[in-house]
Amino acid sequence: IPFASFRDDKLLDGAAEDALSLLVEARTRTLSSDGASSHGVYFENGKMTLFKGKTFTVCDPSNKEVLLHDRLTFSNRSLVGDGKTVAFERLTGATDNNGTVTISLVLDDSRQRVINISAAGSVGLK
Repeated sequence: IPFASFRDDKLLDGAAEDALSLLVEARTRTLSSDGASSHGVYFENGKMTLFKGKTFTVCDPSNKEVLLHDRLTFSNRSLVGDGKTVAFERLTGATDNNGTVTISLVLDDSRQRVINISAAGSVGLK
């Protein structure tokens, strides 16, 4: 069991880093006016998607998807708005979708990583 626990911790750490990286990339693209547009991240079951614009569109070819390992899930998405989307404002990098996203093990939701998104647009582990 020690190896399984170690593996699960690494999976959680990796998924949290992926989420933080996508959020930072979306905010950076927004602040640099990439495509003269804002950008955001959409969190859904099994994956996170970086998208262009203020709202997520499923089949946009510019979307960048990152899949969660099948041992992981988003056990809680507590974001202002629809609860699944973080979109950043051009010029300021702020977001109206502040809150938290929790990634946990499917079989043990007490083992988790919580990503915090501030209204100013900064992101980090809680």
